[in-house]
Amino acid sequence: VPAGWGLTSLNPMVAEPCQKDAYGHEVARVAVSNARCIACPTNMFTLDTLENRTRNSTELFTSEAACLVKPGWGATSTTPQECPLGTFNEGKNRLPCQQCETGFTTVDVGKNSSAQCVVQAGWQMAADGIPAPCDKGSYSTGGTELAPNATCDACDAGYSTQVDESTAAADCTVCAAGYGGDGCAQCTYGFFSSGGALVGDDCSACAVGSTSKRGATHSQQCYSTLIDARNDVFNPAND
Repeated sequence: VPAGWGLTSLNPMVAEPCQKDAYGHEVARVAVSNARCIACPTNMFTLDTLENRTRNSTELFTSEAACLVKPGWGATSTTPQECPLGTFNEGKNRLPCQQCETGFTTVDVGKNSSAQCVVQAGWQMAADGIPAPCDKGSYSTGGTELAPNATCDACDAGYSTQVDESTAAADCTVCAAGYGGDGCAQCTYGFFSSGGALVGDDCSACAVGSTSKRGATHSQQCYSTLIDARNDVFNPAND
């Protein structure tokens, strides 16, 4: 039996080129019952199948190396798998799924090109063309294949997020620095907030004998009331 061929019948003895997800041996074999084409492993295919065509007359599949993964799948040490989120593989090869670059992911499994990597949720495309995480007080739902370069959106006035890399407006659950109380209102004179307080938690009062401008963010912004606040400490524009 020629290399790349396999028996289809013993009586009468008939051999044909292996094709459609099967392969033969690299060298000619004795025509015995096991000299048949060997099926590719599960979820692996020969090029004629992957390219939806008939086998070329000079094309011989002579080893398991002829068995390839389809686009959006990758080879593993055991069985092929569909590329998970954040990875891709163009297919028609025996390679593992490739990871998107830092700050990028995919919107679904089974992607076959790096062009399908988009900015991941909680990140944005920075001015230097490199993805960067969103800071506290902002969030990003991530890119899409139509608009891959996401931007960070600021929380509503007075609100913030608890951590960097927030992914939704629903993460704006705490008051921003300088805000507190119901509705995260700006701290009034004589009060401050360093941020992160739960909605409804009041701004902290300055120590007795001291006060602050509106929207103060820490106790160091509380000044003695013995100082002429309007002329020496506070800018009238802040009123």
